[in-house]
Amino acid sequence: MTPLNAHPAPRGLSMLELLIAISITALAGLALSTVMTAVARSITSTTDERSALQRAHAASIRLRAFTEPGLCLLQDKPDEGFAIWLNDDKPGGTVNLREVRAFWHDATSGVMTVERVTFPDAWPPELQETFDLALSPGADFLGEIEAQRFLGYTSTEAVSDGVISRAVTHDAGPIQAASRFWLTLSMDRRAEDPTDVLMAFAFFTHREPE
Repeated sequence: MTPLNAHPAPRGLSMLELLIAISITALAGLALSTVMTAVARSITSTTDERSALQRAHAASIRLRAFTEPGLCLLQDKPDEGFAIWLNDDKPGGTVNLREVRAFWHDATSGVMTVERVTFPDAWPPELQETFDLALSPGADFLGEIEAQRFLGYTSTEAVSDGVISRAVTHDAGPIQAASRFWLTLSMDRRAEDPTDVLMAFAFFTHREPE
């Protein structure tokens, strides 16, 4: 005779039910993993994009510090760099070595720099003036800066890193006649495609060298 207070034993999961439960759990885990991976990639992509734009913005500010007081765009070599006439410290309308700023892009390192002539501080002013040669309007300004670098008479500062390529365009035929120019920097975004940033610059006191 069955006792009045006896309860039937709970039924366990069958093998089929257990397999179905495991499959559902696995699918849910896979879906969650996919979502988390997508979110992580989106965050990484956004971070890389922001980093590229921040570097481009910093480069724009640094370049503007040269173009706003500058006089004109002297030269551009697409695979090397471009040169700006910063000022006319030695009156006469000619470009002197110390008035040139050369902007270089190293495609291997991705670093963009600005270079200028700086003679040794130990030299007396008269000697520095003697070596601060006047250049003709048709001179190879970038080549002149490279020659001074070879002699050890230049200094260099970084403008930006992560630059894959750069391109200069301007609003006039002869480059030195351009009062405005545009610089496109292709900024590295690591695993993503590069971001192209277009920057506009103007020479408010534009002058062509004589």
